[in-house]
Amino acid sequence: MAPATLRLPQRRTLILALSVFCLGRLVAVLSTSITVVLAARVATALATGAFWSVGFVVATTAAGPHNATRATGVMIGQCGRSPRRRSLLRDFGFTLGPAVVGAIALSRAAHEISDKVASDPALGHALDTFNASAATAPEGQREAVEGAIGAVNSGPLGANAVPETIALPDGSTAPFNPLKDTAFEALGNAYSLGYLIVGLCAIAAAVVTVVLIRGDRPDAPVTAEPADA
Repeated sequence: MAPATLRLPQRRTLILALSVFCLGRLVAVLSTSITVVLAARVATALATGAFWSVGFVVATTAAGPHNATRATGVMIGQCGRSPRRRSLLRDFGFTLGPAVVGAIALSRAAHEISDKVASDPALGHALDTFNASAATAPEGQREAVEGAIGAVNSGPLGANAVPETIALPDGSTAPFNPLKDTAFEALGNAYSLGYLIVGLCAIAAAVVTVVLIRGDRPDAPVTAEPADA
């Protein structure tokens, strides 16, 4: 990316790269199309490359030839790759974020599915019929039907994994999993809520990181005490 940004104004390039990065992340979060998500990820990758290319040039030029290495180290460190407390916070967030999103989403989706079944008599009756379908299934298919029933009743992910319809020997289809659409919609709503909560936590973590960075000052040099006469 460095050769492509040599003739561009450095300040405008940095601002544009950060803007494209933020916009690409936002589009990737809000989009439901895998094509749009991939395009947004490519755009953010290009923006990241442009930012680092121009940023290194700006940092080393401002610091001068004698302090170029130190300027590069400071830039990398202040962007979240330094050791000690900032790295601990970053790594902790990488580990905790998916776990929190999953816990919130699955709990919320399960609650939404339960409320939907309780409030919709037709859906409840269809689920009862589905749960009893193993008793009337052919002997060779009974084990597979029992596995599908167990998956649907195991939680939102299982209910979303079992198909809504199945193919019959004559080529037609028959209704099978009555919770497929309900589980899909519940998971979508729940994961949106989970990402929103984690996004707010990320903002709070960024504020905490800024506070730690400002308070992370080098230790004062130790001066030797004068010897007693």
